[in-house]
Amino acid sequence: MKVIPAVSAIQRLALGSFFSGKRAWMSVILVWLPPVMAVVIGMTARRDFDAEWLMNAVSLRLVLGIYLLLLALTHGLSISSTDMEEGTSAYLYTGVLPRWAILFCRFTVTWILLSVITLLSLCLTGLAAAVTRGAEDLLLLQELGLRYAIPATLGLACHLAFFVFCGFAFRRPAAVALIVSILWEVVVTYMMPMKFAAYTITNNLYGIAVPVSLGGERGRWFRHVRNYDLPEYGEAVLFLCGWLAVLLVASMIALHHRSLAGRESS
Repeated sequence: MKVIPAVSAIQRLALGSFFSGKRAWMSVILVWLPPVMAVVIGMTARRDFDAEWLMNAVSLRLVLGIYLLLLALTHGLSISSTDMEEGTSAYLYTGVLPRWAILFCRFTVTWILLSVITLLSLCLTGLAAAVTRGAEDLLLLQELGLRYAIPATLGLACHLAFFVFCGFAFRRPAAVALIVSILWEVVVTYMMPMKFAAYTITNNLYGIAVPVSLGGERGRWFRHVRNYDLPEYGEAVLFLCGWLAVLLVASMIALHHRSLAGRESS
């Protein structure tokens, strides 16, 4: 009978952590980043670029890319390394529930909240695109935002799990997470078109977005794709789900072998 109150307490802790401190302010800034960029681009782009083009541009190049990375980085490390540094993990992970269950609860709550605010950001981006480019069909852009939320949600889960793993597995998680993410997800995805670029999270999100958001037409959006093919929808979903499972299991193993002593113990 103690399990349900313990789960509720962990959920409240996750909610409190999500909406407090610098993480909350960073989340607010990131939520407004895509619509603000849509306004700037919409006011300066050529007249022949319509609102749908603007929505696709911001969603593909910003939301499914650096936006997801920064949002997941902000909250992923807070689940793991921040607790270690502050010494609160010794109290958090020594309760009624096993460590892996506590981690999974916190991960799930954070992932859901990040998915909700990302959907909000996409809807605001659609509104900004409609206003700046004079679109008459606002509902079409909102529907497009919902379609982009599908790959974005899965991408958030993968990035979040990776940063949680870094927090438990490395002594300098922020440095490791940033270096690996920038080299793999940014440099390899956009600047080094080679065969293994098809295994980045971003390119697999593109593989999902092509049929879900772009109607199966790649068009002008993937001219950088050379020497490899974007994964098909089924392949991309399978790869990302498998990668997510591996990262979650690795995070639980790293947590199990990690000392929970923090600053307070010293």
